[in-house]
Amino acid sequence: MACGLCLVGMTASAEVADHSDPWPDPETDRCETLPPAPRAVCLRDAHARERKHQAAWRKVQRGYLRPLAEHVARHRDPRMQAIAASLWPRTEDGSADARIRHLRELAFQDGGDDPVVAILQQAYTPSGIDASPGNPFAAPAMTRWREIEPDNLAPAMASGEPIESLLARAGTFGRYSLHLADLLSAVDAAFAIHPPDSKQLRWLSDADMTPPDLAADHAIDLGVSVVPPMMPLINACKGDARHATPARNLQCRALGRVMSAHSDSLIGELFGAVLLRHDDDPAVSAEGDAALHAGQWQSTASRELALGRKSNCAAAKMRAMPGLGEGDAIRACLRDAGIALAPPADWPPDAAPASGP
Repeated sequence: MACGLCLVGMTASAEVADHSDPWPDPETDRCETLPPAPRAVCLRDAHARERKHQAAWRKVQRGYLRPLAEHVARHRDPRMQAIAASLWPRTEDGSADARIRHLRELAFQDGGDDPVVAILQQAYTPSGIDASPGNPFAAPAMTRWREIEPDNLAPAMASGEPIESLLARAGTFGRYSLHLADLLSAVDAAFAIHPPDSKQLRWLSDADMTPPDLAADHAIDLGVSVVPPMMPLINACKGDARHATPARNLQCRALGRVMSAHSDSLIGELFGAVLLRHDDDPAVSAEGDAALHAGQWQSTASRELALGRKSNCAAAKMRAMPGLGEGDAIRACLRDAGIALAPPADWPPDAAPASGP
């Protein structure tokens, strides 16, 4: 995944992410800047590389991910069963619906109070299982996650708890956690069950991927599946809505503080900054604005860095330091690359991507 371990900017569904070419050719954009004749040659070569990657990716899906899912499914561990179910849609195997449902059912029955199992149940599932769309265990698993972690804002939001209720109990939340480090660790453990052989490694190489990168790619797809809608809360915390009750500004500030300071994802930090940006106190608003601007720069810079290196630096940092959050991992990668964590004074959010020294 070109963004590395990075949730920011991922608007596609897990289904789209699972079946797209994981490395779109970065030369395509550069080609468009050339004069007509060299542009045509440049685009032809870029498209040829993309076709080669896509063909290799299909081999990876059928020849590596499918046997991987089979091996992982044999483990009577609820995390492994849920991960196997999440891998099957990536294998282009349209005949696995009943198997996916069975694995999800086993995972739900045995998952107990493990929040990671509840999160894994939210992964994309093909429609058609028992003639109904999606995953029948997703909603009860989400309810279970919210009950397991009442101090976690993420499952409260993702479960559809009314905004008024979230605001009324803003002081009860202490974190906004998507368990990204736990997801990465679980997926790494699943991929280790069936290491690729020489032929599968060649397919991965042709697709410009490595097993650790593919594992991180899948882990972030799972993380995307539990990112809750943010606009209802933002809309309740800006403009006239922020003054709907005497306590609303402080409630919104409390949630903004939780997300900006206690998130394990950069996107959580960014949305926390948005909530603070609309604060009635000019000092708090300025703080949120600066944090948002810096976070947008870090997101842009990390995507450009990952595209140039075609590697998951943030995932590598999180593997090396268990429990490290995504935002801190991204900032560590930028520091290692000599990229400032704060944007230049004249950098707008839609500016050209950052580059190293």
